[in-house]
Amino acid sequence: MTGRTTPSAAGIEASELFFTDDSGIYMARTRDIAPERLREFTGEQDDVARILAHTQAATVQISKDRLFLPREAPHYDEHNFWNSNQPGTTLFLPIGDVGQQLLALLAMYVSNGYTLYDDYKGCLCGNLA
Repeated sequence: MTGRTTPSAAGIEASELFFTDDSGIYMARTRDIAPERLREFTGEQDDVARILAHTQAATVQISKDRLFLPREAPHYDEHNFWNSNQPGTTLFLPIGDVGQQLLALLAMYVSNGYTLYDDYKGCLCGNLA
Protein backbone atom coordinates (compact mmCIF):
# COMPACT_ATOMS: atom_id res chain seq x y z
CA MET A 1 0.00 0.00 0.00
CA THR A 2 1.40 3.36 -1.01
CA GLY A 3 -0.98 5.59 0.92
CA ARG A 4 -4.64 6.48 0.99
CA THR A 5 -5.13 8.99 -1.79
CA THR A 6 -8.82 8.03 -2.12
CA PRO A 7 -11.33 6.40 0.22
CA SER A 8 -11.18 2.60 0.34
CA ALA A 9 -13.38 0.01 2.02
CA ALA A 10 -11.50 -1.28 5.10
CA GLY A 11 -8.25 0.23 3.76
CA ILE A 12 -8.01 -2.51 1.12
CA GLU A 13 -6.86 0.05 -1.48
CA ALA A 14 -8.50 -1.62 -4.48
CA SER A 15 -8.96 1.69 -6.26
CA GLU A 16 -7.31 3.46 -9.15
CA LEU A 17 -7.47 7.18 -9.84
CA PHE A 18 -8.64 8.26 -13.28
CA PHE A 19 -8.80 11.89 -14.35
CA THR A 20 -9.62 13.84 -17.47
CA ASP A 21 -8.78 17.36 -18.60
CA ASP A 22 -8.33 19.23 -21.87
CA SER A 23 -5.33 17.09 -22.83
CA GLY A 24 -6.98 13.68 -22.42
CA ILE A 25 -7.87 10.83 -20.06
CA TYR A 26 -5.31 9.49 -17.59
CA MET A 27 -4.95 6.73 -15.02
CA ALA A 28 -2.67 6.99 -11.99
CA ARG A 29 -1.68 3.37 -11.32
CA THR A 30 -1.30 3.66 -7.56
CA ARG A 31 -1.86 -0.07 -6.95
CA ASP A 32 1.21 -0.98 -9.04
CA ILE A 33 3.71 1.00 -6.98
CA ALA A 34 5.52 -0.56 -4.05
CA PRO A 35 7.22 1.78 -1.56
CA GLU A 36 10.97 1.36 -1.22
CA ARG A 37 10.97 2.25 2.49
CA LEU A 38 8.47 2.18 5.34
CA ARG A 39 8.24 5.96 5.13
CA GLU A 40 8.97 7.14 1.63
CA PHE A 41 8.92 10.88 2.32
CA THR A 42 10.72 12.29 5.35
CA GLY A 43 10.14 16.03 5.26
CA GLU A 44 13.18 16.84 3.18
CA GLN A 45 13.06 19.91 0.95
CA ASP A 46 12.89 17.79 -2.20
CA ASP A 47 9.73 15.93 -1.11
CA VAL A 48 7.48 17.87 -3.49
CA ALA A 49 9.72 17.04 -6.44
CA ARG A 50 9.88 13.37 -5.40
CA ILE A 51 6.09 13.15 -4.99
CA LEU A 52 5.61 14.70 -8.43
CA ALA A 53 8.17 12.30 -9.96
CA HIS A 54 6.42 9.25 -8.42
CA THR A 55 3.04 10.51 -9.61
CA GLN A 56 4.26 11.21 -13.15
CA ALA A 57 5.91 7.77 -13.36
CA ALA A 58 2.67 6.08 -12.30
CA THR A 59 0.41 8.05 -14.64
CA VAL A 60 -0.45 6.76 -18.11
CA GLN A 61 -2.47 8.51 -20.79
CA ILE A 62 -5.41 6.45 -22.02
CA SER A 63 -6.78 8.86 -24.61
CA LYS A 64 -5.97 12.27 -26.05
CA ASP A 65 -9.63 13.30 -25.82
CA ARG A 66 -11.52 14.54 -22.76
CA LEU A 67 -13.90 11.94 -21.34
CA PHE A 68 -17.39 12.58 -22.66
CA LEU A 69 -20.21 12.27 -20.14
CA PRO A 70 -23.70 13.39 -21.14
CA ARG A 71 -24.48 16.64 -19.31
CA GLU A 72 -27.62 15.24 -17.69
CA ALA A 73 -28.66 13.18 -14.69
CA PRO A 74 -27.65 10.54 -13.64
CA HIS A 75 -24.18 11.27 -15.06
CA TYR A 76 -23.97 14.53 -13.11
CA ASP A 77 -25.77 15.96 -10.13
CA GLU A 78 -27.96 18.79 -11.39
CA HIS A 79 -26.13 21.40 -9.32
CA ASN A 80 -22.90 20.50 -11.20
CA PHE A 81 -24.21 20.85 -14.78
CA TRP A 82 -22.73 24.33 -15.14
CA ASN A 83 -19.09 23.55 -14.30
CA SER A 84 -18.32 19.84 -14.15
CA ASN A 85 -16.00 18.49 -16.87
CA GLN A 86 -16.00 21.76 -18.79
CA PRO A 87 -13.01 22.97 -20.86
CA GLY A 88 -10.30 24.24 -18.52
CA THR A 89 -11.33 21.91 -15.67
CA THR A 90 -10.08 18.58 -14.37
CA LEU A 91 -12.47 15.79 -13.38
CA PHE A 92 -11.13 13.19 -10.92
CA LEU A 93 -12.74 9.73 -10.85
CA PRO A 94 -11.58 7.29 -8.17
CA ILE A 95 -12.78 3.86 -9.37
CA GLY A 96 -12.92 0.97 -6.91
CA ASP A 97 -12.54 -2.71 -7.75
CA VAL A 98 -15.63 -3.86 -5.85
CA GLY A 99 -14.94 -7.55 -6.52
CA GLN A 100 -11.49 -7.36 -4.93
CA GLN A 101 -12.86 -5.35 -2.00
CA LEU A 102 -15.65 -7.86 -1.30
CA LEU A 103 -13.33 -10.88 -1.54
CA ALA A 104 -10.86 -9.22 0.84
CA LEU A 105 -13.66 -8.35 3.29
CA LEU A 106 -14.89 -11.96 3.20
CA ALA A 107 -11.36 -13.17 3.90
CA MET A 108 -11.09 -10.73 6.83
CA TYR A 109 -14.40 -11.92 8.30
CA VAL A 110 -13.50 -15.61 7.98
CA SER A 111 -10.02 -15.06 9.48
CA ASN A 112 -11.69 -13.34 12.48
CA GLY A 113 -13.90 -16.34 13.15
CA TYR A 114 -17.13 -15.27 11.45
CA THR A 115 -19.14 -17.98 9.72
CA LEU A 116 -20.71 -17.27 6.36
CA TYR A 117 -24.34 -18.26 5.89
CA ASP A 118 -26.07 -18.91 2.56
CA ASP A 119 -29.52 -17.27 2.73
CA TYR A 120 -30.71 -18.97 -0.44
CA LYS A 121 -29.85 -22.52 0.61
CA GLY A 122 -30.51 -21.90 4.31
CA CYS A 123 -27.23 -23.37 5.53
CA LEU A 124 -23.64 -22.54 6.42
CA CYS A 125 -21.24 -22.03 3.52
CA GLY A 126 -18.88 -24.79 4.63
CA ASN A 127 -15.56 -25.05 6.41
CA LEU A 128 -13.73 -21.91 5.28
CA ALA A 129 -11.09 -21.88 8.02
